[in-house]
Amino acid sequence: MLVSEKIRQVAEAEIGVAESGGANDGPRVREYQDAVQPRPYPLGDPRYAWCAAFCVWVYGKAGVDGSWVTASTHLACTNAASRGLMSTTPRSGALLCWCGTHVGILTEPVGGGSWRTIEGNSSDAVRTRTRSLEGAAILVPPEVAAEGEPVSARRRYWIQDVSPATQMEWIGPWLAKASRDRVQKRMEAELGRRLRARSFFGVVDPRTGAVVAAPDPMGPTKGGDDEMDGPPPVGEPEAPPTEPTDVPSDLAAGA
Repeated sequence: MLVSEKIRQVAEAEIGVAESGGANDGPRVREYQDAVQPRPYPLGDPRYAWCAAFCVWVYGKAGVDGSWVTASTHLACTNAASRGLMSTTPRSGALLCWCGTHVGILTEPVGGGSWRTIEGNSSDAVRTRTRSLEGAAILVPPEVAAEGEPVSARRRYWIQDVSPATQMEWIGPWLAKASRDRVQKRMEAELGRRLRARSFFGVVDPRTGAVVAAPDPMGPTKGGDDEMDGPPPVGEPEAPPTEPTDVPSDLAAGA
């Protein structure tokens, strides 16, 4: 499994965790805060904003060194810049950071320059968001960068068998529509029934050919599977965070 996949799996399992017992507090929140060294405040302290701590915790569970992230998004950006971890290319498993304000984990592209994220301390909980990349920094840990250049989402072609016996079995994928069509025609002749042609946007690991993200959670594209179709609309990205969920960088550095 790719490191970026591990990061996503760990983060997704935390969606819905919320503060309890007070601001920036709760049993799981304290676990996130405890993953950071040095700690700027005692665990559960109302001043201990935990968006960056959540990322450190997720990275640790996925086997990634997140110590450079610290508890401060401002310091995370400073450390990333000094270590050459800044990037202009988004990729799953990297951080989308509004330096000095907030940070989240990139999970998948949704088109139009926007990505889905999983963010800690987002409205006092771990939530998935849709964010524009504009105005934010992309911080890529070495373990994620080592996977090679990210592969853009591209269309994958599938066949759907909706007979009662198969209970909507998906067959494929193919990279080319013509390849899918040839197989579909042959299968229909052999089975004596019609199959449905479908297409999705997905991401493929170039080293193994494994589909990293498909079928896309957005579902089938609208309007059939014409090669010029785009993915279904995902709505406007959410406004960038403006309320700081950060801690002073000098405290996060242990000064």
